[in-house]
Amino acid sequence: MADRTFRDFSVKSLQKNSALQSINGKTRFREDLGSLKRSSLSDEVNKDEPNTYNFQLKKRTTLKVELENDEDLGFFDIFGTKKRVQATIFDSDQDKLKATDRIAPEDDDDFKIRLSPGTYSIRVTGRSEKDVEYTLKLQTNSSGNFTDD
Repeated sequence: MADRTFRDFSVKSLQKNSALQSINGKTRFREDLGSLKRSSLSDEVNKDEPNTYNFQLKKRTTLKVELENDEDLGFFDIFGTKKRVQATIFDSDQDKLKATDRIAPEDDDDFKIRLSPGTYSIRVTGRSEKDVEYTLKLQTNSSGNFTDD
């Protein structure tokens, strides 16, 4: 797979701290969201190029992670086995804390996790060789109560 440039990504609003990195010979996308309160990101991912979003929390808070698979369910892959995506949260030591299910096209999953102040990352991965579109929504709330919007 050829190296990708910023023009190849469909993130709606690239932040000034976004970067493409070469890790183990593969291009990886990283975006620094800074001090997180609320964020909604749309992009594409495939099995060779996960997307990573880094963020900081200044106080103990609950994080709600919502992942939507925006792909259409294709006729030849009626169960969406190849077009699945997953979001996984990691701490600063890259220890896995929690993950969504591997979700099929036109489906979504979410979870809540209580986190201490610090630096975290969320990695969105795909199973397909072709790009799969997704929307990732992140929201913090110190009380742990969230309203549906």
